[in-house]
Amino acid sequence: QSDLCTGTNLAAGATCTVRVRFYPRTTGPATGALTIPQGAATAVANITATGIAGASISVTGPADFGTVVATRTQARPFTVTNTGAVASANLSYSLSGARYTLQSTTCPATGTMPLAAGASCTITVRFAPSQADDTTTAFTGTLTAGQGAQPVNTALTGRVSSPLTLSPATTSFATA
Repeated sequence: QSDLCTGTNLAAGATCTVRVRFYPRTTGPATGALTIPQGAATAVANITATGIAGASISVTGPADFGTVVATRTQARPFTVTNTGAVASANLSYSLSGARYTLQSTTCPATGTMPLAAGASCTITVRFAPSQADDTTTAFTGTLTAGQGAQPVNTALTGRVSSPLTLSPATTSFATA
């Protein structure tokens, strides 16, 4: 609550504005009152408001990239959805882990825009093991998407297999 009225005497017919803010702690209806003393009397303004669910970011997609032949790539789409009733704060996302890169996205550039209530966008992550990778290693990573202090972390896993090699590399066949 803020005002420029406290401690002032209003002339007959004059007005003064008092602003009241509502910060709901839960969803649903809430009531309150603004009390204004007028000498020996008190004026009361009853206030009603409704708290609504805030933004809620979810991330869905196949987090296991399976086994990928070294030097090949595997891409997986992840859907980022705001399941809340209001737009999110500016949406941000990041990717960590060796061999994982952002291939493409339909989401706004990270940190630049909110995600509207009920809206979705897609982040496509690529797993690209190299020839030098050990085939016994599982590479892990994390896709993080969300708003402010409410990120959603999705654990990523991918494994490497050796490329197929033929021996000998060349063979001659006799002609008859």
